Amino acid sequence: MTSTPSTPAPSAGLEGARRRRAALLARELFFKAQDLQRLGYSLPPAREGQPRRRLPGLISFWSGCEFLYPRWQFQGHTFVPRSHIATLLGVLPEDPTGWRLGFWLYQRHSLLNGARPADAFVHNPQNVLLAARSDFEPNDTRW
Repeated sequence: MTSTPSTPAPSAGLEGARRRRAALLARELFFKAQDLQRLGYSLPPAREGQPRRRLPGLISFWSGCEFLYPRWQFQGHTFVPRSHIATLLGVLPEDPTGWRLGFWLYQRHSLLNGARPADAFVHNPQNVLLAARSDFEPNDTRW
């Protein structure tokens, strides 16, 4: 008798993504919208019946009730976005919740010698931009 490989139920993949998201939120540092308001950022108004919109020009992830902004994208104690954040956002694909990008930013990448893009960006944004272009921009030279 031969056994057939079982295919995980669609909810298994969704549950795995939820666990990864919860782990990432627990271990990484984020600013909430009100933190950024205290630092002088002006948040776009919420649309009627919808949650507050994300700040343009910053990487953000939807927590289920608000957008969270990774702290690594800000320079030290100035809280100004690091140079090249806008360039990185221009390379990364549109992502309404930010989690597709979040998983990419926080997983090890071979083009960064096994470093995570979020960690490598602080010291070498150019290499992270190259990795992002390699992953997200159409490029026939790899074929």
